Amino acid sequence: MILAVDVHYQKDKAVVAGITFQNWQDRSPENEYVLQVENITAYVPGYFFRRELPCILKIISEYNLQPEIIVI
Repeated sequence: MILAVDVHYQKDKAVVAGITFQNWQDRSPENEYVLQVENITAYVPGYFFRRELPCILKIISEYNLQPEIIVI
């Protein structure tokens, strides 16, 4: 499974959205996922893992996804 994901920030909250598909050639997603995340860490340049990574891990955990590849 391939997971394409992005995060939108609003002050101390975020909305993380992802789509899954099986092959790069797929014309449409297999599934769509959206999740709101509270208490987001402040932005610090170069520290992707502190702000965006927890959101990505939360959507993976919440929906029990098992991607082989993650596209951000």
